[in-house]
Amino acid sequence: MIEVGGLTKYFEQHRAVDHVDFAIERGQVVGFLGLNGAGKTTILRMLAGDLEPSAGSVVVDGRDLLADPQEYRRRVGFLPETVPVYPDMTVREYLRYVGALRGMASRELEERIEVVAAQVDVGDHLDRPIEHLSHGYTKRVGIASVIVHDPDLVILDEAISGLDPKQIFDMRSLIRGLAGAHTVLVSSHILPEISQTCDEILVVRDGAIAARGSEDDLMRRFAGGAVVDMEVRGDAGDIEAALSNIEGAEVSVADGDQPGVCKVTVRSEGDLRESLVAACVGAGLGVRYVDVSRGELEAAFLQLSRPAATAEVR
Repeated sequence: MIEVGGLTKYFEQHRAVDHVDFAIERGQVVGFLGLNGAGKTTILRMLAGDLEPSAGSVVVDGRDLLADPQEYRRRVGFLPETVPVYPDMTVREYLRYVGALRGMASRELEERIEVVAAQVDVGDHLDRPIEHLSHGYTKRVGIASVIVHDPDLVILDEAISGLDPKQIFDMRSLIRGLAGAHTVLVSSHILPEISQTCDEILVVRDGAIAARGSEDDLMRRFAGGAVVDMEVRGDAGDIEAALSNIEGAEVSVADGDQPGVCKVTVRSEGDLRESLVAACVGAGLGVRYVDVSRGELEAAFLQLSRPAATAEVR
């Protein structure tokens, strides 16, 4: 659906993006992960048709950015980190304005405004001035504005920046809800938000793709595998017996903070949470907590995403 080849961008003598190549299937949510200044925004702006590449090609659904830029842009919706709204407009007026810029017919546009407003949960605010909305709702209006023309590709730059924890949770659900109908690219420098939202992660360093894969893939390659932390009610021996037959699981059990509760750490190549919980429940043990520990992956990400001059080879 998206094919990128040799994408390069120079600003005078500075090479900001260096021969980026990747392809993405339709309907996926893919994260661009990298430290500030790594080149994420420059890459996304070129993919959006907002910034002309110095070299390379970008094709979305068969439309080439350089050969047919007008038709290409019809297939893309791009939301920068700062939502470009007109605060004195109502939500409806703003979406009507954006849709008209996209060349949408009036009747089609009015119907589409109702659909996208419901999709991003701003239907009750359509006739409120945007300046009266919270930061989180303004972000939602921004997303509505980039999907109002029903693009194939949706690009969201730092979509969760400035949001509180509840808004981050809601935004994650909203982005996941866009998958299927749209292919979604979302950038962030925050690993947990990318890993919990995206099907695949592209790690950006020095304007190039330093690594690519699912969270499990990256854990296996750069963090030595997955680490699952659990709290289980039951005898330590029973817990070890229940988990000992799970292939690839390296299990350690220690006393917990409460009587009768053990802390369990499981190392493996992949995420075994479902198998671990099923084994505990099947043995009559009480699972009180289970989660993937991302500490080692975060450390590996920081190492991987440092500028090449200071990064160590693993």
